[in-house]
Amino acid sequence: MSETTLQPEEQITPEIEGLFNAGVHFAYKKTRRHPKMRPFIAGVKSNVEIFHLDKVEECIVAACAYIGHLGETKKVVMWVGTKPAADTTITAIGNELKQPYVSRRWLGGTLTNFRTMKTRISHLESLESQRDKGEFDKYRKHERMRLNDEIEKMNQSFGSVRSLSRMPDAVVIVDINEESTALSESRKTGVPIVAIINSDCDPSGVAYPIPANDNAPRSVEHILNRLKTAYLDGLKRAPIPASAPEGGTPAVPVGQ
Repeated sequence: MSETTLQPEEQITPEIEGLFNAGVHFAYKKTRRHPKMRPFIAGVKSNVEIFHLDKVEECIVAACAYIGHLGETKKVVMWVGTKPAADTTITAIGNELKQPYVSRRWLGGTLTNFRTMKTRISHLESLESQRDKGEFDKYRKHERMRLNDEIEKMNQSFGSVRSLSRMPDAVVIVDINEESTALSESRKTGVPIVAIINSDCDPSGVAYPIPANDNAPRSVEHILNRLKTAYLDGLKRAPIPASAPEGGTPAVPVGQ
């Protein structure tokens, strides 16, 4: 393989240039590459393999089309990424879209033991309701402190997925090796997966793999924001219910 970053046959479009400027093209050393990722490799630079950016762009376009359709049909997308390169962007997107996300730690059983997860979320909401109504005032100080600590710990563990009233229609994962439990649970429950994967990942079972540098915040943010934009564009295309006032757009919670 030649010491190169872009193959001569690659057309330098604004999208390709954006990927390049974000550092999406950097993979790992050849010794770390999973055999099934070979078709996405264009060359080598400074002993690091380089992704074929036109093929990366094709994968992103396909994933965005799928995510856009989910937005248009108001489906629930779960966003997962706990590594430092992803957690901040995952949190921002989850909050902006008002969709479930995991940016700290995947809690085992989130999908495979969904009924129990819903029970715990209901318990959290019940405690918060009691607190907000002043019902904790009837307890001794140490008991109030214990209940408040319980609320805080439960929010840290699964507060970001409390909007998950049913199984998600798809899950977006950053680095399936890092998020192996999320990957496994998604596969077991049949939830379609969109994933940003580096050259050491096995893309098998991922409906929409996006080969890319998943260690650089700029790279991860660039791709996730394109997926987010695709979802928002889909929402704009969503049909307006017949009951909506003429010329008006009803307020529909994202993901409902």
